[in-house]
Amino acid sequence: MGKRRKAREAALQALYQIDVAGHSADEALQSLRESFGETDADVLGYAEMLVRGVADNRDDLDALVGDHSPNWRVDRLARVDRNILRMATFERRHRTDV
Repeated sequence: MGKRRKAREAALQALYQIDVAGHSADEALQSLRESFGETDADVLGYAEMLVRGVADNRDDLDALVGDHSPNWRVDRLARVDRNILRMATFERRHRTDV
């Protein structure tokens, strides 16, 4: 499994935790670090960038996702689906190397 895929999976877990438990990005990232322990620094670094990027831009990302899903409100999407869409949208809008 590639590093970015691992990072995206880790970020999804943290974003889900933020969405469900209402944790801050810092709390979710701390939990992520504890769970993944000695994982490659590149994996954790990319996961942290995704989590912070999505958390910092969540309203804009939700508006963009909502604009492209006229029959579904973002808050009605399943939490996993919603966070995958947020993460993918963030990467497409804010990363040039995707």
